Amino acid sequence: MKDIVSLVRCTNYERKNVLHAVEESIKNLGGLDGIIRKDTRVFLKVNLLRASKPEEAVTTHPEVVYALAKTLKDHGASVVIGDSPGAGTPYRENALKRVYGKCGLLDVAADAGVSLNYDTGVKSI
Repeated sequence: MKDIVSLVRCTNYERKNVLHAVEESIKNLGGLDGIIRKDTRVFLKVNLLRASKPEEAVTTHPEVVYALAKTLKDHGASVVIGDSPGAGTPYRENALKRVYGKCGLLDVAADAGVSLNYDTGVKSI
């Protein structure tokens, strides 16, 4: 199997520019049709090390999360954004909400029309 990587230059975090870069990158990979069915449930795992503002560059930038979540939703996927924050953050719903808010993901989820994960249970597979 051949690994494929797509890099698209994006010089800032303006929503329209990030959305364009993500769409171009996915297009370079052959589009979503070959990767994901339209009715698929997708967990978009972001990197939430701690409750930090986007400009601190500690977590996945919210505009990148927005662009990918919106693109997946527009493709027909059901999207849930989430992570288990590190840095001593307790894995509880109120702590997750604080981290999501500080990192800009409360607004991103609302804007993209997707959900945030608040399930703090543990399940062994």
